[in-house]
Amino acid sequence: MNLKRYILPILFVLLASATFTACKHKEDTLPNITGIDNTTKFKVINYAEDGVNFTSQFEGATFQFGISEILQIVTTGAIYQGKWRIENGQIFITNITQAPFSKLNNTWTWSENNAYNIVATAPNGSSTAAISFTRLQ
Repeated sequence: MNLKRYILPILFVLLASATFTACKHKEDTLPNITGIDNTTKFKVINYAEDGVNFTSQFEGATFQFGISEILQIVTTGAIYQGKWRIENGQIFITNITQAPFSKLNNTWTWSENNAYNIVATAPNGSSTAAISFTRLQ
């Protein structure tokens, strides 16, 4: 069974549903259209810029795509925050000031997005960045 052919129609239905049902009240939480549970923690298993691997820069960090658009990054001895949101089938990550995590400030287009994995690419100046997150068990 080829699951890839079902991913695009499912994402379209989920995005369309979220578009028609999402409210603009400040106290509302983000629609969970990606399968991301707002309490789930992820880690980076791949980060590359133009094919050059920089994954080791994210070693030991966990990422939580929380409610109220808060992206929390926890490392040994420090906690950093940024913002995230989903719009038009893209993941926007902003306001991260601490290197190397500030590399994630971008508009990411996902090629895989479910409860277990997030795989996305983004322009990075004249290059292209690619990232893969996986869910921590």
